Amino acid sequence: AGGREVLTVAAMRSVCCVAMLAAVQALVPTPLVSRQAAVSGRRGDIQMAGAAALERKTKVLNEVRSKMDGASLMFCVRSEGIRVNEINALRQTLPDGVEFKCVKNTLVNLAAKEYENFNADNIDTLLHYSNYWFFVQEEKMRESVELWNDWIKKGKKASARS
Repeated sequence: AGGREVLTVAAMRSVCCVAMLAAVQALVPTPLVSRQAAVSGRRGDIQMAGAAALERKTKVLNEVRSKMDGASLMFCVRSEGIRVNEINALRQTLPDGVEFKCVKNTLVNLAAKEYENFNADNIDTLLHYSNYWFFVQEEKMRESVELWNDWIKKGKKASARS
């Protein structure tokens, strides 16, 4: 039993030494890690990660502007609780001339400011949640709203049965 106590004391000394070394190492200054540039698809073509993100957002912003150009009605629906397979099924039922897209609220707000018919005073109240946006041509407005309302009614019936 005496030998076992000696091993335990020796093990405790080792643990204490390691803990002290770790504490001392935390106080020693170390060089900062440099940030590396993100590499794009082509070899040798280097972009900063922020520039690549800005480029993607600019592309989406231009897409939203394009959708607004052809739309007479734009409305949003909250995305919470809607499954991906349900969204895909809904997309398949949309008539021609109706676009449906999930867009960052900031980008919708930026694009809407350029269009008098979409730049409502209270648009900020719609831009707090994750939304899907409908962009609807004039001749498809009634059909699109009715389609959405019917889709909601069917969804409620299905969820009541499950």
